[in-house]
Amino acid sequence: MLMYLYGPDAYRRSRALREKIFGPYLKKYPDGTIDRFDLSEEGEAARLKEFCGVQGLFAKVKLGIVTQVQEGEKECIQFLKTVLDDKATTLVIVAEKKLTKEFDFLLKEPVSSYEFNVPEGVQFISFLKKEAAELGLKISDTVALQVAEQFEGDSWGVITELQRLASGGAFEASANMPEFFPLVQTLKGTGPVSSRLKALWYVFETSDPAAVFNMLASLVSGSAKIKMADYDVAIKSGKLEYEEALLDFLLA
Repeated sequence: MLMYLYGPDAYRRSRALREKIFGPYLKKYPDGTIDRFDLSEEGEAARLKEFCGVQGLFAKVKLGIVTQVQEGEKECIQFLKTVLDDKATTLVIVAEKKLTKEFDFLLKEPVSSYEFNVPEGVQFISFLKKEAAELGLKISDTVALQVAEQFEGDSWGVITELQRLASGGAFEASANMPEFFPLVQTLKGTGPVSSRLKALWYVFETSDPAAVFNMLASLVSGSAKIKMADYDVAIKSGKLEYEEALLDFLLA
């Protein structure tokens, strides 16, 4: 049997390997055999074939983690296909990017395949806040935006930072903030959400959120003006904070 994990998000890839594959396997087969194979190393291909071909005296099932698959090698492709119907052996192919077209059979049944792209923009912030919650870390929208801006595209980096914050550390924002009015104009605009979120983080870092809200409310028009008026009522009645209203405005 074959499984295929690929994509640049090393953190989520490794987590899936640990929680979705290793965990259930060891629970079901506590005496099973697990081994790793780096096919860029000399002799590893031969060792992998031996691993798949030899039936252990005690282990009824085997799990192999295969990395650095050498693209373009027909022999490797042919060998992997022989494992498709092997009920006693599971090979998990792990790659930092989608392998070449010759390996597209890994994207079809009976292979289980999973893609791990790095979340961006709003998805990255959602990922960050979910991970913070799992660490028992209460994180404000402002700090979430700051961390997302500093570590966007680096899931390992953001997890390390969240762990540091959860253990009592303080977040240190980067310097060189842009000017206030152009940032508010960015919030008002219709550009990519990721760019507007970055602008929101900068204004939170350098300005009073109430001033940002009032400036933005004076600049928008039409349905946006009505929405800002509704936010203003919610804020003054204690249902929302200025930061929450601004973030909701951007994500709506």
